Amino acid sequence: FFFSLIALSAAAIGCTQSAMLESPEIFNQEVSFSPYTGRIPVTKAASVDLTHLQKPSNQGGGFHVYGFLNQVGKNPTVYMDNELVTYDSSKNPAAWTYDNMVYWPDASSQSTLSFVAYNAVSNGLTVDSNGLKFKVPREMSDQVDLLATAYQENLKIADTQNGSGNVSLQFHHLLSRVGFSVQTTTDTKVTI
Repeated sequence: FFFSLIALSAAAIGCTQSAMLESPEIFNQEVSFSPYTGRIPVTKAASVDLTHLQKPSNQGGGFHVYGFLNQVGKNPTVYMDNELVTYDSSKNPAAWTYDNMVYWPDASSQSTLSFVAYNAVSNGLTVDSNGLKFKVPREMSDQVDLLATAYQENLKIADTQNGSGNVSLQFHHLLSRVGFSVQTTTDTKVTI
């Protein structure tokens, strides 16, 4: 019975916010996100933009975030592990939310967070320990654009929008159309 209680309490602790287990220095400010995209791409793939990201996750909306905790004298640790962030239009005001809430480290700890994100496209995308691998389907009708952010290193809560804990994620289009114009004066076979 005693060992069952220990196992039960360990399971209950394991279900709490993962950030609490990874760092004893937790600040009371939640990490939140404010994504935006640059220009609309010239692409024959299905274009992805902010309105696409705001769709429900079952319609391919949202984006995934990796977050890393950087502590002085320690190797970085995973703080957010491929967390799906979705748009909740039912909130007032509407907001980007995720299930496993994490918090900013206490400013006095000198710890920082780093982030990278990509849109929640599944067609042709695999994620493993070596990073993201994206295979563009040969048929244009099957192609979906892929968005990703640049790696944002060593952010403190003071570096976010007005110290609110809100991380700006600028998504960039990773696919672009490449055009070739070939002109010959004879019957020449051209291979590109």
